[in-house]
Amino acid sequence: MGKYDSRTIENRAVDKLSDMLERTGLVDASQVQKNDKTPSWDGDLLLYPRTPFKKSELSGKIPVQVKGKFVKKYSAFFPLSVADLRNYFRDQGVMLFVVEFVARDSFHIYYRALLPFDLKTILDDLTNKKTKSIQMDSLSGKTDQEILQILSAFVENRSVQGKLLDGVKNFSDFKRTGIQIKQMGFIVPTIGIETKGDAFKYFLENPQYIYVVPQNTGGKFPVDIITLTQIAETRNIDITVDGKTIFDKATVVHKANEEMIFQLSPCLSFPLGPPSHQISFQLDGHGTLGDQITSLSFLIALLERRDVQIEGRPLDFQDVQFDCSSYEEMKDRLSWLLDVRKTLDLLHIKKQLEWEQIDACQADCLAALVDGILYGQPVPFSSSEDGGVGRLVISNLTITLLLEKKTGGKYISDAYQVTNPTLSFPTADGGEISFPGSIYAILTADLLLRDDNIDFDHMVDAITAFPYSEHYASRLFFFNLELLNAYDRSEPKEGRFLEIALELYAYLLNHDDSADTQMICQVNVLQIEKRRRALSTDENLYLIDLKNAVDTPTRFRLAAAVLLESFVEASHFYNQMGEEERKEFDSFPISHLWPRDLGAGPPPTK
Repeated sequence: MGKYDSRTIENRAVDKLSDMLERTGLVDASQVQKNDKTPSWDGDLLLYPRTPFKKSELSGKIPVQVKGKFVKKYSAFFPLSVADLRNYFRDQGVMLFVVEFVARDSFHIYYRALLPFDLKTILDDLTNKKTKSIQMDSLSGKTDQEILQILSAFVENRSVQGKLLDGVKNFSDFKRTGIQIKQMGFIVPTIGIETKGDAFKYFLENPQYIYVVPQNTGGKFPVDIITLTQIAETRNIDITVDGKTIFDKATVVHKANEEMIFQLSPCLSFPLGPPSHQISFQLDGHGTLGDQITSLSFLIALLERRDVQIEGRPLDFQDVQFDCSSYEEMKDRLSWLLDVRKTLDLLHIKKQLEWEQIDACQADCLAALVDGILYGQPVPFSSSEDGGVGRLVISNLTITLLLEKKTGGKYISDAYQVTNPTLSFPTADGGEISFPGSIYAILTADLLLRDDNIDFDHMVDAITAFPYSEHYASRLFFFNLELLNAYDRSEPKEGRFLEIALELYAYLLNHDDSADTQMICQVNVLQIEKRRRALSTDENLYLIDLKNAVDTPTRFRLAAAVLLESFVEASHFYNQMGEEERKEFDSFPISHLWPRDLGAGPPPTK
């Protein structure tokens, strides 16, 4: 090989590359010239979607540079001058090919797609250097289909990389720049991809540009390059046990090592391989309590050889070996999980318990919760006093419990199901007022949003079951404001907070139809409706009359102006009130309906 000069090596490199590319049947390499003197380039590849080649169907022209060199061993690196890199950037990219020879006919072909996003990153990182060593990818060993995918991807990515986002080299730059993302995705090559499986294989074997469409723009920009390790594909599937659907969806996970996993639930999966009478199910601690129960029930049904069907076809594995010990352990575990679900049902908890977040300490607390709530047994919980109200956090659940010391130990109960509680509040003269009422009436927005054992379905009945009194009514007015505060803070918006407040205002009006109570209830009902819809003509007329009536207390005239979105008048009324009245108004949820940048008024809520 040493007898060849550099020009001969370059010519042989063009020959070897052209032969490999043209064997795909869809590449015309005739414009890649030997002995080419053009600075930075050696010609163009022409890519077509089919044969015979028609210029009307040309998919793209790929500028290339081809380099050949003799090496003692393959290196997969090639130095490029900064001048070449800048030329490629100005020309929207290049496909670099390097053919390394170690003997007369022993060679390896490498490639590197250098697109504007790559070139900008490389050039930005250069400091007073004249060359940059470029890491190459192997083209030798690629199938014709894989080569076409690489070339097609270059053409299609190049077409959308005409502009780059200033200051964005990766996803971490978005927070710094403040750019909001409207849409995000990848580009799938149109040539060389014939099936969904081809697409999955391509994405898993090749780094991908991530493109985003920022808010308020129509452009698509590359912002990062990632390597996917797996792709999840959700499929509708009907798996039944004794005629009852137990799974209606499954996920096929495609992995980079060509392994595929069939995921029946977050915690139950098995590998997809050659047809076999045996399937190796894997059950782990992921998912929710419901996922654990469903997955265990399915495995037990298989072990018991019950009627298990997939898409109407019986699932029967002749070579399944039964392990009685494992079977009994699974039955015991399912029984325990069902006890946990019964306990949470008794506590009126509707949120799914995230099972994978439970550590050893929380598992002990969960066991004590089941013993105390479901079976009425003493628990190992402690408190600074003989008893009291406390909160138990288990995974993603927060549960408020009443701990009482009785004969035989300490016992817990649902704090929100206490019968006949008495509410006590301090009075202005230093005394105390007590009256019967629901424990729900003392909840704050923080508790409404945090505690998971609040029975919202039963809340109104529980509150209205107590005798009406002036003190109880006063407490309910404050509670309704907490419901509105909770609604405004909830994400997504919890409409049940507004529904409960409306029912309680109706309850208050039913027991007190005085003018003051009617005004308070009507204004608050309208601020509830304002959160859900546009107010009607009659509702707006009521507010106009209220705002314009000189004998109406200023705070209600202010509220009416806010609901009417008459913020200049609202500023006028607000400025008429004293400092204490302003502070009180600022604490009310109606202040949330006053945009802080429109007119004078409440300072921004911290």
